Amino acid sequence: AIFKAVSEQQAVVAELSETLAAMAPLPTPSDNVDLQGTGEQNYLLGLKVEGQSIGILVDKSASMMAPKLIDIFKYKAQPDPVKVTAKKWQRTRRVLTWLLARAPQTSTVTAIAFSDSTLTLGSGAAIPVSDASAMQSIITGMAQLIPHGGTDLQAGLAALQQADPKITD
Repeated sequence: AIFKAVSEQQAVVAELSETLAAMAPLPTPSDNVDLQGTGEQNYLLGLKVEGQSIGILVDKSASMMAPKLIDIFKYKAQPDPVKVTAKKWQRTRRVLTWLLARAPQTSTVTAIAFSDSTLTLGSGAAIPVSDASAMQSIITGMAQLIPHGGTDLQAGLAALQQADPKITD
């Protein structure tokens, strides 16, 4: 009786394996920019990038170097090449790259970095996602930033609205 039950279960497993093998794999989203690293990169929990005119704000203030105030002060005393190696800052750069990679091909992107000053990243506002070199220019602009200063979200929002008035959400 045990051998019969085991052989029936093996038959069910074999049938399920065949069914799974026959199924088409889920499509992997095409990336607008190259994503580096390993692990699941198809999503950030609960976040979907969509819309016709996409605005991205990147906080480039000193607080983006570390979660604790004491560690921020330690980084502030370091030379710029050390500041950009901070884990929190590196994670911020990866998130921007992920957002750009997942933006719909028919959209435009405007990326603004802000702290106590603002800077449009890339070759300008309303960059077509389909323009790979222009998208890469946003990443290049981000790579040149050094986190510093205080956080002025209102200035970032104002700069984003001025750069591309079509962005409403």
